[in-house]
Amino acid sequence: AEWTKCGLSASTTVAPGPIESGPKTPPVPKATPRTVRISTGKRKSFQSPATHSAPPSVEAADEFVGLPDVKRIKTTPDLGLGALDSNDPDAIIEYLDQTAPKPTLDWPSMCTRVLLRLQAQPSAIEFMAPVDPIKQGVPTYFDVIKRPIDLSTIRTKLNRRSYASADEFREDLELLFSNCYLFNTPGTYVHTQCVTLHAIFEATWTRLSQAPDLPMDDRAYERARSMLGKLKRDETCWPFLKPVDPVALGVPTYFDLVKNPMDMSTIQKKLAKKSYALVAEFVADIQLIIDDCFLFNLKDTPVHDCGRALHSLANKLL
Repeated sequence: AEWTKCGLSASTTVAPGPIESGPKTPPVPKATPRTVRISTGKRKSFQSPATHSAPPSVEAADEFVGLPDVKRIKTTPDLGLGALDSNDPDAIIEYLDQTAPKPTLDWPSMCTRVLLRLQAQPSAIEFMAPVDPIKQGVPTYFDVIKRPIDLSTIRTKLNRRSYASADEFREDLELLFSNCYLFNTPGTYVHTQCVTLHAIFEATWTRLSQAPDLPMDDRAYERARSMLGKLKRDETCWPFLKPVDPVALGVPTYFDLVKNPMDMSTIQKKLAKKSYALVAEFVADIQLIIDDCFLFNLKDTPVHDCGRALHSLANKLL
């Protein structure tokens, strides 16, 4: 079930909508003092876990044992157990397990996956390379845009490890979007493509930042090989079995559009070499095949239909 959290995107396109800039960080609840009831008699009730501060002293607790009425002592702020009305140790441990934050992908891996996904979108074509004011007929571009950026430049910086954090990577992408909004008026083609790509970025960033960091152990490799075998045997997956040969297939412009090609034979070699450290890396390569397909092949064409079938089958297997 955990593999589904590393799964393929729900859809290949995201409808334009309101854009919120900046990383989305959930609010941190304030810690408030919590009182714990100590019951009378020889056995004291279980105390709710508190922070790493020192617990109430033994003397303070023993002071109330055996007294005819119930008294309360105040502890340090708790870990947010306000929703749990129980002093049972097992119930508290189960509650903490369910609410504990899940480990996430390391930020360079996550940023790489985000960029791969963006570069495979039809809406990214206008942002793949640096703007050429002469060729693109926008001679005043650099008069307006003082800090130009594009996806290929971001890719180079990511490969050279020029970013110190995921925030720096995100800032460059936000700069790309803001440059577009500044130079292109709403309603124009480039502005509309930017809105679409921005929405895909936000959805992908949120999904990957919350994905569990599942290691690719022996059992995971066995499952991945089984999944790949089922995909390869499906009759609709024939276009994705081997790398695309632009000359043999008569598509000379393929690599002009598809910057990160992927196919099932390449994934099979990576599985044989155990090149994947995380489950999410394997899933991302399956997603890349689908994204490349939709980027190059128009809707209602045979190969595009095969890509939709692959997307559906892969989701079922995950």
